[in-house]
Amino acid sequence: MYKDSTYRDKFIQLRVWMPAIADAVKKELRNELSGAGSDFTKRHFSSKNLSKLTAEELGEGFLSAIEKEDHGEAIGEFIANSWLLKNTDVYDFFEKELKKISANVEEIETLESSKAKEMSEAAVAEFGAKKSYLFSVMNSVVFPKEIFESLEKRAHQDVKDQETQKVQKEEALTLEKVRVNAETRWLALKTNMKKSWRVLKRNICKIQQA
Repeated sequence: MYKDSTYRDKFIQLRVWMPAIADAVKKELRNELSGAGSDFTKRHFSSKNLSKLTAEELGEGFLSAIEKEDHGEAIGEFIANSWLLKNTDVYDFFEKELKKISANVEEIETLESSKAKEMSEAAVAEFGAKKSYLFSVMNSVVFPKEIFESLEKRAHQDVKDQETQKVQKEEALTLEKVRVNAETRWLALKTNMKKSWRVLKRNICKIQQA
């Protein structure tokens, strides 16, 4: 599906994932920006503080450059290679699996559905759906269309699940803090009550002895 696609086409497909991609290679992107020149930064990062760009801003700006610059294809290749260098374990996995099918991986046009499904499931089990999907698009894995669609859907679901888990964890931590604070206040109250009771007993004794 993506074997003959340009990097421009690939990153347009990965538009919603650009913040995640940019976050993974933000050091490389910031280094690239430092030598890009003022005209480039004005076109794609207008009125933004370059030293404080978020992953979202980096992703949006570089996607704009990929789409609009004459050398946009080279920018896309640079970003893809930077991301792939940080994910060589995924590369090694797919290279090993594809070489089981053909020693010359470049000759494979499209994997048959059953083999593609088996390979994609193994990748998801080892690396997660998001990383498997991003790699498959950027590196033009020869999956049929339905496998890419399935991976994309699962990648989005994984992100939603992670966000839900994050919220649940934060809620659990908040509840634990509330419990600890309540317990601390109750212990302090009990201590004060004991002190007050001892003082009261001493006063009663003094009154009785008077």
